Amino acid sequence: MFKIDVQFSRGARQFDMRLNAGAGVTALVGPSGAGKTSLLRALAGLEPSHGTIELAGRALSGGNKAVPPHRRHLGMVFQEPRLLDHLTVEENIRLKRQGDLVALAARLGINDLLARQPHDLSGGEKQRVMLARALHQNPDALLLDEPLTALDPAKREAMIAFLRDVFAELEIPVLYVTHAMEEAARLADNIAVIEKGKIVAQGPTQDILALRSDAHLLSRVAGHVAALDDDYGLAQINIGGQMLEVANRGLEIGRAVQLNIWARDVMLAKTRLEGISARNQLTGRIQQMEAIDPSTTDIFVKVGEANIRARVMAKTVADLGLAPGGDIFVIIKSASIE
Repeated sequence: MFKIDVQFSRGARQFDMRLNAGAGVTALVGPSGAGKTSLLRALAGLEPSHGTIELAGRALSGGNKAVPPHRRHLGMVFQEPRLLDHLTVEENIRLKRQGDLVALAARLGINDLLARQPHDLSGGEKQRVMLARALHQNPDALLLDEPLTALDPAKREAMIAFLRDVFAELEIPVLYVTHAMEEAARLADNIAVIEKGKIVAQGPTQDILALRSDAHLLSRVAGHVAALDDDYGLAQINIGGQMLEVANRGLEIGRAVQLNIWARDVMLAKTRLEGISARNQLTGRIQQMEAIDPSTTDIFVKVGEANIRARVMAKTVADLGLAPGGDIFVIIKSASIE
């Protein structure tokens, strides 16, 4: 558990941050200049601050004492890759530290990069190497400062999927800085919103999204892996007795998972449909309807224990006669579920 109560200044700007972050991913979200990166650097001991920082019951700073950066046992991934060109990838990861790299390299998909030089790597590969360096020291917490900023859209999408799998295996606090709420929603268990040097809201991702007009309409659905289809690379996820098919990215039977479903990717039907590409058709009951504007309505559907949000046109509500308490089919493309 990170317990943070710090104050610092950067020029004329004042910052006052209070945050508790346990195991899992906490995204620090806010505009440029809000203090996100400065907070990470203060936690790492790279910039001075006042107040207290505790990690797993160990004081990193407080009173007149501060643990030096190299003894804080934190892993950090910067926005721009910081690799030494005269060293191989393996040497960049080790930095003279001992320990087995085989399992870590396999986990991060960089086995075939270890003998190469940094100048031969793509942007995404460099960020994987930076992540490997941070994890190789078995840190007590991991800090990431907008690691996807320099990547093009296609590589960013691939990296988000990759990071989701890596983060799911970690049992330490992860603080992830981003200015994009959608990126935070896709990666984080919790979100802290930073504005003008203060944390103005913090809590579970779904709760924070519900407070914002730019919530990006995300539903988070919990379940477990019930079956695998190796022929087509699919996994069946049990969500309260109903099955959702998703792309299998290294899942194992019995594993608990959390799925992201975007309201824009959800269709509703009064009857089961035939001959369509969407593979998931779940039965549910309409719990709530919320008019967003004269043309748009959000429908909240209970499916097992999950609540799934769909955004539809107001005319669709009228044409289908949708109303709270009504039974409905929720239709979702497998490829759209994260």
